[in-house]
Amino acid sequence: MPSGFGWVFDYASELWLPEPASVVTKSKVATGQVIAGAHKLYWIACSPDSTGSEFELSDDTDGSTANVYCHFDSDKHSEHLSLSPPMQFSTGIYVKKFDKIKCLHFGYI
Repeated sequence: MPSGFGWVFDYASELWLPEPASVVTKSKVATGQVIAGAHKLYWIACSPDSTGSEFELSDDTDGSTANVYCHFDSDKHSEHLSLSPPMQFSTGIYVKKFDKIKCLHFGYI
């Protein structure tokens, strides 16, 4: 294992990888592409408009493939959803469903 702080073991590749010091953030207020290409999603901040809010993500650039992440909220509380380990997207991050939500914020590299 490498010495120092900020290293995580990636079981998929069986390698030690450095944790990022920062992530790119992007906000969405509707369905659509967050970012194209291969990326790791570290967190999502969700601000619902009302109870029963939900969103869905797919790993593509147009929302045509199966959902890879779904979230439903029965209350109206904002949440910071940490993904540990980060979620790997190979084609792109796409918001497929966006119901009763004010905004979503994504942290990725």
